[in-house]
Amino acid sequence: MKKEFSLLLALVLLGLGGCRSFDPALLQPDKTALSVKMPAMDTRVENYGLQLFIYAQDVGAIFEREVRQNLTDPYTEKKGSIVLKLNITENRAQMGYAFFSGFFIFIPNLFGMPMFGIITSLEVQLDVLDANKQLIGSYTGTGKRRTAKGIFSKGPKYRDFVRVNFIYAFRDALNMAREALAQDIPRLNERLNK
Repeated sequence: MKKEFSLLLALVLLGLGGCRSFDPALLQPDKTALSVKMPAMDTRVENYGLQLFIYAQDVGAIFEREVRQNLTDPYTEKKGSIVLKLNITENRAQMGYAFFSGFFIFIPNLFGMPMFGIITSLEVQLDVLDANKQLIGSYTGTGKRRTAKGIFSKGPKYRDFVRVNFIYAFRDALNMAREALAQDIPRLNERLNK
């Protein structure tokens, strides 16, 4: 009896330690800083896709760190501001997996088929404003992530995988906008330093 109880307890403990809730390293920007940076700037986030802005803190943290670490020289005088405009175009669950799984009594899920999925699409616009609040540059990027979650899923083992999916889509969009901004840095610096 003790042997069976010990085996059952070991199985339960193994099952409980399977996934993390969230990894704070996801809120760090990419490691590659621009070779030529802009002067220090204020940051502001505007949201047009209000349906999922429960992740406003994540977006603000990633954006502020990206600007401070990669886009600007924080040790100079502030010469303007960068405004992030976020528009969430799609954020929905894929329930087709669940219907199919339920039809077959969830047996396919034991062999690796996902139970459900999530699709997140968003657009990011970076507006660079000078000290007089005049627009001197606008750069856009899009991000789309599709993640499926199953019992034995490969990939990130996060319980809050909807949040992780959103962060990855946001980072993709921000990186696309950043690449466009990087090509225009000499012109922006000239306008900001007038």
